[in-house]
Amino acid sequence: MFKRLISMWLMVVLILISSSTVTASESINKQESKKLSAKPGTYYSYIDGLEGIEPLCPEEDIRIDATLFAESSNLDTIGLFEKNAVVLSDTGDKLTVKATVEESGFYNIAFTYAAIFANGSDIEYTLEIDNKVLFDGMKKLILPRTFGIAMGDFPQDNRGNELRPDQNEVQRIGEYVIEDAEGVTEKPYGFYLTPGEHELSFTLQREKVAIFEIRVFNEKEIPSYAIPGKLSEITTEPIIIEAEHAKYTTSSMLYPLSVMNDPNTTPSDPSKVRLNTIGGENWVYPSQTILWEFETKQSGYYCFGFRYLQNFNSGMDSHRRIKIDGEYPVREMKDVSFPYDSSWKSMTIGNEEPYYFYLEKGNHTIEMSVTTGDIAKLIATVDDAVYKLSEIYRKIITITGTSPDIYRDYYLDEMIPDLMDNMQLISTVVKSCETEFIERTGVKGGETATLTQICYQLDDFCVNPHTIPSRLSTFETNISSLATWVMDNREQPLEIDKIYVTGYGNKQPSDQYNIFECAWFSVKSFLLSFVTDYSSVGNVYDNGEVINVWISSGRDQAEIVKSMIDSDFSKNHGIPVNFAISSALMQAVMAGKGPDVAMNISRGQPVNLALYYILFLNHLL
Repeated sequence: MFKRLISMWLMVVLILISSSTVTASESINKQESKKLSAKPGTYYSYIDGLEGIEPLCPEEDIRIDATLFAESSNLDTIGLFEKNAVVLSDTGDKLTVKATVEESGFYNIAFTYAAIFANGSDIEYTLEIDNKVLFDGMKKLILPRTFGIAMGDFPQDNRGNELRPDQNEVQRIGEYVIEDAEGVTEKPYGFYLTPGEHELSFTLQREKVAIFEIRVFNEKEIPSYAIPGKLSEITTEPIIIEAEHAKYTTSSMLYPLSVMNDPNTTPSDPSKVRLNTIGGENWVYPSQTILWEFETKQSGYYCFGFRYLQNFNSGMDSHRRIKIDGEYPVREMKDVSFPYDSSWKSMTIGNEEPYYFYLEKGNHTIEMSVTTGDIAKLIATVDDAVYKLSEIYRKIITITGTSPDIYRDYYLDEMIPDLMDNMQLISTVVKSCETEFIERTGVKGGETATLTQICYQLDDFCVNPHTIPSRLSTFETNISSLATWVMDNREQPLEIDKIYVTGYGNKQPSDQYNIFECAWFSVKSFLLSFVTDYSSVGNVYDNGEVINVWISSGRDQAEIVKSMIDSDFSKNHGIPVNFAISSALMQAVMAGKGPDVAMNISRGQPVNLALYYILFLNHLL
């Protein structure tokens, strides 16, 4: 009898275990089958809405002359670069063209345009297809302007320090493929079009532009790199491009920078300012492009190398798209990674087995553009998770308020439908993003800690939902941290010192000083620091009537203000101005060595100085 009871009890336990296992298995399968929906209004939500449509990319290339639709759009035309173009000069100007496609599929859209001189900002516009804005990204698209950096030697002040050269807008004709301005998509936007006629409407939001042609097309498949069959040795010397001498940029923020603590960064000087790099933290956003020109003395195969600094995003790679003579020679050039390192590094495209590209004798260009590369989709997915978590947080505080009673059980898992399921889904998605991020970047730790932390909290909420009210502020902080992670990873900073163009059979030049030369450079810098005035900006005048101005800001801002003063006030009135960077205004005034003019000071500083003056007068009396 006893054995029989034991047997029955074991059977009940096994049945319960098996049923719970099945239930858990079904729950897991159900959870894995779900997909985190894209944030409403994004490009990915537009793509998700086309689910079930075959992702065809027809090999069509439709070119539309914009001037044919100028009259119907009530717009004027202009002659530029020996061509005719439609001019959009006022906010709200709208150009509507018609395109007829023969096959259904996804198409890219590009504009051949030239910016018209105005305020120097990017051209902003809205795109409609068949009178519809398909997703939010179409409401604010950009066409970048082009800026030229003065070639030749940089100007110097009367102390031998190099000054930032003038950047003037350059009017150029070029083609720009519509893409995401924030780097959330790796490829240009693809618009689904059915066979027949479609209207494309271009509405200007800011600045002025001349449109020559609209192109509806699909980019031809670019082959992967293959080792050339026959390589002949190049007898000419390798070409060294000093990166600070760029020909064009698409942003006025991309200007030459100065690195003074590294003798290997050329040109260098132990005490004088030398502009010797470009990029840095100013070169972080998609559509920011830098173009250089170089000349080859012999036709043949060449590889490309870079001396760069990427210590901005700890543990992360920075990504660039690289074109040679305006084209991607191979698919790999659409995403070239520059690994993180705390110091300056040299890298060749292809690394240990350099990629060689055939170049004819003569002039060529190389251009580098910011891209988020292969982590673009990951960033977009985490951004969707941020949106969903913010939505959950708002639902929670509608019940608990922003300061909930930690001793009260609000029964949130019952009050908010699917709360636990959604939290578990988001945790699963973010965990998969974290795993993929580690696999692609090879980094783990501080760079993924934010993802790990939010997943841990969501998992714990699912097990202990009654703890949500007492941890609500931490939940809000973690959501903000996740949003910051998304923003940080969209930015791709990179600083370039040199570009090497090395012919087959030659070695890439080495400009590394030995340890004794570096030590001697440091000693000279230290000794000269006792006699060098690093606070003064631009020309310094010692004789005659001089106005002394102090400013408490960065050197870049100070150089701009100093340049404006020299070119306007000093030139027109004949009064020299000494400009210096200093934040010790109060101490200098109290010592009787203050400036004539102080700029960029806090609002309370004049009151402090007035009180000091009153106390000083009382002391004298």
